[in-house]
Amino acid sequence: MIKFSVIIPTFNRFDMVQRAINSVLSQSYSNYELIIVDDGSTDDTPQIVNIFKDKIKFIQQENLGVSAARNKGIEISAHEYITFLDSDDLWEPEKLEKQLKYMLNNGYAFSYTSFKQKYLDGNLFESNDVSSFYGDVFYDFISEWKICTPCVMLERAALGKKRFLENIFMGEDICLWLSFLWRYKGGAVPDFLTTVRVRSDSTSQSIEKRKKALYTVIGYLSDNYSNEECMLYIGLLIDKFRDLFPIIQINEVAKIDAKQIDSLIQPKDYLLRLLIARKKYGIIGLSKILFKRLFSRT
Repeated sequence: MIKFSVIIPTFNRFDMVQRAINSVLSQSYSNYELIIVDDGSTDDTPQIVNIFKDKIKFIQQENLGVSAARNKGIEISAHEYITFLDSDDLWEPEKLEKQLKYMLNNGYAFSYTSFKQKYLDGNLFESNDVSSFYGDVFYDFISEWKICTPCVMLERAALGKKRFLENIFMGEDICLWLSFLWRYKGGAVPDFLTTVRVRSDSTSQSIEKRKKALYTVIGYLSDNYSNEECMLYIGLLIDKFRDLFPIIQINEVAKIDAKQIDSLIQPKDYLLRLLIARKKYGIIGLSKILFKRLFSRT
């Protein structure tokens, strides 16, 4: 019988982590180990988690960030399949069972479920159906971040030595899933088996956090993937997040010529262009272009 390692990182979530743990303990598929990694909580999280001490592995570390906590969980995990659940999110009781069956029946090493985003009061924020987002979706995922970490299930053998990047704190999960989708086809479980809780400071809600995640992903792609098709999808990603870098209202674009638009672009917007240009032309080629443009101005 296949065994799972379920990893829950947590930091100052004493008011929510108990529900997350219970959503794992109530799974219809029971052959798993549950690992809780407390990333230096300063609230009552350890006391709450200790209630389940006979049913879990509980690790405490200094505050190093969610990537380090997940990586610690991977390091001490023992089984052939790995899943992740954030301490403020929830699974449906049949999540492990249905997702494993889907992967085995379709030959996937990496899969993810559809999910609902809900506010803390339980009201629906957004539904995310991934049923058609499967197969060779590496390029699509660049501009459509349809994979949420608590929805993921993967084979340990496929993970190998890859880990969450610990030197970044926004978009680190997107980067890891991109590395998977570069090598493997993505399996999309159509059932809504995961609930992602939306807080006012969550990445999906915070403009500043979304900006940081955007820069992280573009920088990662620029440094690791160099084909032109990848650059095209980076362009689509920038267009999708254009609202994070407001310049003018959409209905005013037609009234302003290109030079006026360029004069209104935010400095951070130029960073996005620079990342693309660096990969497209190389450092030397980009330097020549900038030099030429600099001295051709009147």
